[in-house]
Amino acid sequence: MFGVWAVSFLIWAMLIKGDRLSDVYAETEKYLSYVQQVNDTNMLYAFTLQRQFLLNLQDISQSTDLLDDYNSEDTPYIEVWRQKNNFEHGINWYCFLKIQLSYLYGRYEDAVKAAEEADKTLAVNSGFFPIIQYHFYYPLSLLALYPNATLEKKKQYWDIIREHQQTQKNWANNCPKNFLHRYLLLSAEIARISGKYIDAIESYDRAIAKAKENEYLNEEALANELAAKFYLEWGKERIAQEYLINAYYCYTRWGAKTKVDELEECYPQLLAPILQQTRSRSDSERVSLFTPNETIANVNSIATLHPSINKSVTSSSSASIMLDLAAVLKASQTLYSEIELDKLLTKLLQVVIENAGADKCALLLLKEDRLLIEATAKVGEQSTVLQSIFVEDSADVPHNLIYTVKRSLQPTVIINATVHPVLIADPYIIRQQPKSLLCTPILHQGKLLGILYLENNLTTGAFTSDRVEILNLLCTQAAISLENARLYQQAQDTLENLGQTEECLRLIIDNIPQSVFWKDCNSVYLGCNQNFAEISGVGVPENIIGKTDYDLPWIREKSDYYVGRDRRILESGQAELSIIETIQKVDGKQTWSNTNKIPLRDREGNIFGILGTSEDITERQEAQQLLQEQKQQLEQALQELQTMQLQLVQGEKMSALGNLVAGVAHEINNPVGFIAGNLEPAKDYVKDLFGLINLYQEKFPNPGSDIQDEIDAIDLNYLREDLPKLLDSMKLGVIRIRSISTSLRTFSRADKDYKVPFDIHEGIDSTILILRHRLKANENRPAIEVVRNYGKLPLVECFAGQLNQVFMNLLANAIDALEQYNSENSLEAILANPNCITIETRLADSGQYILIKITDNGVGMSPQVKQKVFDHLFTTKPVGKGTGLGLAIARQIVVEGHGGSLSCTSELGKGTEFVIQISTQQQ
Repeated sequence: MFGVWAVSFLIWAMLIKGDRLSDVYAETEKYLSYVQQVNDTNMLYAFTLQRQFLLNLQDISQSTDLLDDYNSEDTPYIEVWRQKNNFEHGINWYCFLKIQLSYLYGRYEDAVKAAEEADKTLAVNSGFFPIIQYHFYYPLSLLALYPNATLEKKKQYWDIIREHQQTQKNWANNCPKNFLHRYLLLSAEIARISGKYIDAIESYDRAIAKAKENEYLNEEALANELAAKFYLEWGKERIAQEYLINAYYCYTRWGAKTKVDELEECYPQLLAPILQQTRSRSDSERVSLFTPNETIANVNSIATLHPSINKSVTSSSSASIMLDLAAVLKASQTLYSEIELDKLLTKLLQVVIENAGADKCALLLLKEDRLLIEATAKVGEQSTVLQSIFVEDSADVPHNLIYTVKRSLQPTVIINATVHPVLIADPYIIRQQPKSLLCTPILHQGKLLGILYLENNLTTGAFTSDRVEILNLLCTQAAISLENARLYQQAQDTLENLGQTEECLRLIIDNIPQSVFWKDCNSVYLGCNQNFAEISGVGVPENIIGKTDYDLPWIREKSDYYVGRDRRILESGQAELSIIETIQKVDGKQTWSNTNKIPLRDREGNIFGILGTSEDITERQEAQQLLQEQKQQLEQALQELQTMQLQLVQGEKMSALGNLVAGVAHEINNPVGFIAGNLEPAKDYVKDLFGLINLYQEKFPNPGSDIQDEIDAIDLNYLREDLPKLLDSMKLGVIRIRSISTSLRTFSRADKDYKVPFDIHEGIDSTILILRHRLKANENRPAIEVVRNYGKLPLVECFAGQLNQVFMNLLANAIDALEQYNSENSLEAILANPNCITIETRLADSGQYILIKITDNGVGMSPQVKQKVFDHLFTTKPVGKGTGLGLAIARQIVVEGHGGSLSCTSELGKGTEFVIQISTQQQ
């Protein structure tokens, strides 16, 4: 049993370290019979999954249970594992292989599903190294899905990605040879989705270099492919081509024909320099990738200055198939892996010296239509990169041969230069006496880039057709590499300038007083300046990338507000400016900001994000708030002044009225008291006088004619009867006058500085008594009827004088409304709707307060008048008849003085009702 596990881990190790797939499969063939003989079904199926993985990468037609679209009619054994849950290691291994295979084929959602399945049983594999595939290809799959994910998914993905990146970082610190390239590739992809292109470029290149240095061929291929996709998204197609060709060669060397076919299908234009070479080959031959039929110049059409060269070259074309493809592939890969010009020139000459049979080599590049010698190399010596020497100024190459190739753009092979009729007189040939020469143009898309010159000083005819084919191939790839190196140098210069521009822009953004931030269409932050980084609590701008407002220290409602506003801007395409809002800083301090948000658009006008600026206006807002508070204080002071004015005016008015009424009552009281005090004695005196008259009549029945005539004249009998009645009537009059005096004193009573119990009905009646003269009939109308519907009320603690003032104002206004009604209507209309004031009082059901309703059937009020009826100095009465103070004072007395309420209900043409509500027990 342990032997089978050892075999399985051996295959895992070969898979992970990127051994050639055919070699790994051959290793499985070697152990297949042994695994079958052990009779362990679980391990046999796990071993079969590894073989399916290898075969499918080499040939897509090979079926596998690792892909959801397998064609087998039988239920895959993985379902048995899932149902029985009896081999969790196997489920994990299945998922690890599926994650990698699905990711390589661009089936990222399948990869994520496999990772999520692996999560359930991941703990059982924590001590086995295949788990590293999960920690690498799972976050890569999430990074591939991230740009098109929802906002919620992005947040979830980001957390998982950063967790796996930290795992890779820890492993890379402990074992850089195995994990550093993986950590760098993850970092490059994270930088890509974060918009940090300069960081991404550096990480991709370092990942490729480390994978190559530590011979992880499979992940070198992957890193090149991802870098190519990055440059394509950026619009840098020429740079992307170089990385894609490198990926193509790496996948070829790894043996992943399925990936090779996928690249050819997806990127035919970028791979055109390679595909052109294989166009006429069959599928079985195409996998070699390197055939010379269509290179810089067709071997069969080589122009030569010696008649025997055509035969020697063409006769060897059939032997080209037998070239050492591994050596050619390695040489080509060496050229493609280098994009820095100086290093490329050195490697190019080394490769040419090693593979072309030359002992001297020179590379000339065309600049502004002039050839310059850029590098030279000799067997056994280090290649020398020169400082761009013009060919006419150099004595190291035969000028005539160089110029001939420049004009014809055809390669030229010289069998023996010392006897060649054209070159025999060349100064260089005379001086150096080289034997064999080969001079070939380096063309890219038909355009001359340079010339490669080779010589062999020992042998004539050294440059055979095999050598020419190899050189032809190398020149093709050299042309691509030289062009890529040139583009790379341009890109580096551009990036350097871009970096300087970006740094300058960063300094500008960081030094402006406003906070600046920008987001994508999912409200995910792409960047910000230092001010916003400090406000949002992330410290530095780099830390905000990938976060949303829900990751920042705002409250949930604030984050919802920000995201909702972003969504509105993205949907409408309209900027929202001067948004005044509050921000809760990390230190808990609340600040005010003036925020502007505008949609970001690309050259086609499509919205791809939001740019926001925010200015701290806390000081301005606090100043405005202070100004507002001062304004409110002034308004309050004015209101208090007006209230005081009301109180003074009304106080003076009521004081004068009270003094007048009290004075009148006092003046009436004295004579009334005098009269009342003398009425009883007068009655006694009259009684005595009548008794005396009766006695005279008894004693003197015949008083004489004169006395009798006087008795008849004064009607003594009537006088006897009426005089007592007259005195009784005078007594009733005195009682009435005393009642009026009491009412006057009740109305004019002076309030104390505290509330006292008071009979509300007594206050209302005294007010009616004072206004009685206005209620009487006159020549224009009948009397105004006052209907009292008094309920049973307790004594109310109040300021009695103030409430009498309220009753006076309300009843006087009711009479005014009736007078206005009468002036606008005929007597018949008045008689049809008699003037009436109804006063209703009752105790509320709760017993806590009383209600006093005063209703008239006068003109009523419009809604506009009703809305202003309690306003200070508002009146509808003519000048001289109203001050606009009465109802304002009444409301102040009821609401502020007694904690009650005064409301008004009115309908125009129907009448008005005022309702007073005050508590029976005042605080």
